[in-house]
Amino acid sequence: MLSHLRIRARLQTCFMLAISLASIAPAIEGQTPATTLKASDIDRLTGTDWRGSLEYRDYTTNKQTTIRSTLLFTRLPARTDGASAWDMRVGYNDEPNENSRDTVLLSPDGRTFHGQRLIELGELSDGTLRFVTEQDGQDNSRSARFQFVYLLDASTVSIQKLVRYAESEPYTERHIYRWAR
Repeated sequence: MLSHLRIRARLQTCFMLAISLASIAPAIEGQTPATTLKASDIDRLTGTDWRGSLEYRDYTTNKQTTIRSTLLFTRLPARTDGASAWDMRVGYNDEPNENSRDTVLLSPDGRTFHGQRLIELGELSDGTLRFVTEQDGQDNSRSARFQFVYLLDASTVSIQKLVRYAESEPYTERHIYRWAR
């Protein structure tokens, strides 16, 4: 079982993040995205519940663990600061006491999503929106840089969290959410 309180706090702080059906190269520091996210991009997540799983590496056992998960994304009213907002609820079917709820913001300039800097944005040949964000934080009691890879289409969404502890290290997967509807 999860050490849920620790993992939940880290997952909430870092959010979802995103998807590697395709591998990603580390982003260039300070890179300015060629384009920006729009609220309509994120609105792809709204509607009926998403159902799927969270797969993560348990640091206490160093084993990959998979648990069932749900996602519900709901658009919130416009904010006075110009940011777009959504209510995000992540559920864990077998451990409902670990369910979480958060408000997710997209900055007015489209360059910050859920407190993470947008570093890459594009559309795959099948129409799937792919974007990558990054954020500094703590992981396993160490300073780290995170990248989140998001893949969104009409029937699937994936958020992969990658972590590295030093500039010279490659990113490794911390966890990945995969949902469908």
